[in-house]
Amino acid sequence: RCMAEETYEELVAQLESLEAEIARRSLHAFVVKTWHLVEPSQPFVDNWHIRELCFILEQVSAGKIKRLLINVPPGSMKSLLVNVFWPAWEWASNPSLRLLSASYSGALSLRDNLRLKNIVTSAWYKTHYKVAISEDQNAKGRYNTTAGGWRIATSVKGVGTGEHPDRIVVDDPTSADQAKSDVERSAANDWFDTTVSSRGVTRGVSIVIVMQRLHQEDLSGHVLKQPGRWTHVCWPMRYDAKRPGLRDPRTEPGQLLWPDLFDEIKVRQLELDLGPYNAAGQLQQLPAPQGGGLFKRAWFKIIDVM
Repeated sequence: RCMAEETYEELVAQLESLEAEIARRSLHAFVVKTWHLVEPSQPFVDNWHIRELCFILEQVSAGKIKRLLINVPPGSMKSLLVNVFWPAWEWASNPSLRLLSASYSGALSLRDNLRLKNIVTSAWYKTHYKVAISEDQNAKGRYNTTAGGWRIATSVKGVGTGEHPDRIVVDDPTSADQAKSDVERSAANDWFDTTVSSRGVTRGVSIVIVMQRLHQEDLSGHVLKQPGRWTHVCWPMRYDAKRPGLRDPRTEPGQLLWPDLFDEIKVRQLELDLGPYNAAGQLQQLPAPQGGGLFKRAWFKIIDVM
């Protein structure tokens, strides 16, 4: 009986090690395995766009993509995947990586920094991956690994942008309100051009921008004026056959992005709440000038012919 119990324990340990190795090789497997460490009260709901984003981020890790722009609707797990699971997964293979994350809100960056830390300090992670947080630098906004890596969470135009990282993630550089301001949009775009784009060049830095579209001249619109430099992932809430996105398997017009989580009833309510202008940008990733483009609604007088 003792031998049987010992054999069973050995088998369990072998299976756990195999599972950890699979998770180290596959970002999607890693997300599934560690989901409960980040969202213990919410079950993981898988979808094609999560698997595809995992594959694309793996291409960034492999050095095959250096500039990645991701435009997806709110609530599509963009921040969790890009800012939490992906860096934890990369550290499992290379804890010396230096990571910088910036958002319009320092509080949001700190939130994801702590979520990432919850993963790398978990018993399961520490058991299977040789990553340890240094005692010398272990704060909410920055912590170092004993292998020389670090993670800094900051805000747009905030501290930390003087560092030279291996990865830069810009997650929602402007809020919806800020995007309405010419001054705020220009400030975010200038910050990216003058500060972010020059960081980590000697280290072969990879830059990922992940956001919903809020204005034609937001950071997405700004970098898309540089044709050929950016790999662009654009998945609207409703499939638009005129705008086929990278690795988008949908074929039917209006087909929803994540129907198991955002079904027709929820999406219709979102569209009503946002209104046509905001829904076009935030849901469909197709921002248009408020009040019209070439022809402004205010130019025309409505006449009742009856």
